[in-house]
Amino acid sequence: MKLEKNQTIQDIMHNRNSHDFESKRKNRSRYTVLGNPKKIKKILIHKATFIVTIDKNDHLKLLPNHSVYVVDNKIKKVFPAEKGKISINDIDLIYDASKRGGIIITPGFINAHAHPPMYLLRSSMTLDKGTIEKQVKKMALLENKMNNDDFFLGAIGDLTEEQKNGITTTLSHYGVFDPIEKAAKLVRQNVINPNLIRLTSP
Repeated sequence: MKLEKNQTIQDIMHNRNSHDFESKRKNRSRYTVLGNPKKIKKILIHKATFIVTIDKNDHLKLLPNHSVYVVDNKIKKVFPAEKGKISINDIDLIYDASKRGGIIITPGFINAHAHPPMYLLRSSMTLDKGTIEKQVKKMALLENKMNNDDFFLGAIGDLTEEQKNGITTTLSHYGVFDPIEKAAKLVRQNVINPNLIRLTSP
């Protein structure tokens, strides 16, 4: 988007959202890139409905109608959306968190027990019929035929589904390593992936 002199964040958001119907249809994205940056480094998450956080005493805090300013992947400032004073020259991208019902920002959640490649099994058997005993047997047979490509695809599905639900870190309890590492790198998910070996007593 071309920047005009003396524009404010509110001006940009108003102009972006006040076009005709066809423009609105094409511009449903929450993202607005300002100017022509070579790399997106400075991001304003504008007007989140709520931010869930904690104060310095570890007490839960709910901040309504706040914005977050991020530079180089680090939060630099959190402030009431209508009172923030950040120059548009210091912003590469605006994410409109008030659009389409609004966004709630929370800390990243942790999934402490996941089997990422098994997403493929769950997805493939969702509409299958039968008793739980039959389903488990079918699942084991199908899982036995899976290879590293299958594990990789299943992990992508699982990790991206977790991300949609606010999970940013996953502890894998599945018995493969490389396919999960590859999937985590691709989708940029934090994964604790120990690939545990179980030892039995002699």
